[in-house]
Amino acid sequence: MNNTRNIFWALVRSDFLIRYQHSALGFLWVFLKPFFIFVVLLGVFSFFGQGIDYYPLYLLLGLLYFQFFSDGTSFGMRSLLDRSSLLRQIQVPSQACLLSALVNAAVHLCLGMGFFLVAHSFLGPSLDLTVLPSFLLLFSALLLFALGTSFFLSVGIVYFRDLGEIWDIVLVVLFYLTPIFYPLEIVPSFFRTVLWYNPLTPLIEYSRTLLLSPVQEIPWGDMGILFVILLFFCCGGWLFFRRSVPSLIQKL
Repeated sequence: MNNTRNIFWALVRSDFLIRYQHSALGFLWVFLKPFFIFVVLLGVFSFFGQGIDYYPLYLLLGLLYFQFFSDGTSFGMRSLLDRSSLLRQIQVPSQACLLSALVNAAVHLCLGMGFFLVAHSFLGPSLDLTVLPSFLLLFSALLLFALGTSFFLSVGIVYFRDLGEIWDIVLVVLFYLTPIFYPLEIVPSFFRTVLWYNPLTPLIEYSRTLLLSPVQEIPWGDMGILFVILLFFCCGGWLFFRRSVPSLIQKL
């Protein structure tokens, strides 16, 4: 158990160092990348913010959630292929490679949320700490969604290497099908219902309600149902991944 834990944290550390080792600004890109994307989107789509309270925070929160899902699933999907030589040579738990990629993405998200909270203290409404348990529930649901998706993708890409390029396209489409820079209310009712089936939509919308609209009623029941659905989704991904691992190693 201790050996597995040591291997896992060694993978987390190496993933983080490799990601920035040839960059002049290094670790600063953790903050600079989402900041520049945020500034561009704020400048281009600011007309969507008319009538939305705290629109910069509204946009930033949606962007941080989506960026985590995008990075987490993209790196998680390729985690087994990137560590293929290691998996073949020594007995490394395959799930450790995938989880290390998700942990790195989660660290980036936490740092981004730290920046969000600082901005919130200057630009947002007063923050009620009683919403913290609800926010952590949504945060956990987001992690489950990214993890479950990564379990399926990491198996799929071993058998179909073009999946990486396809997933990049899917993420671009998903970006515009998620209310990141536009309010859900401007979408026609039929398409609004369709967008709501994208788990990122309720995750982002509920989080905005908690952090930016404290006077609104907290949808406890809906949040609980969403968490349970994503928990089952993640468990399904884990079972699929676990059953596929023995044959995966031979194909890496």
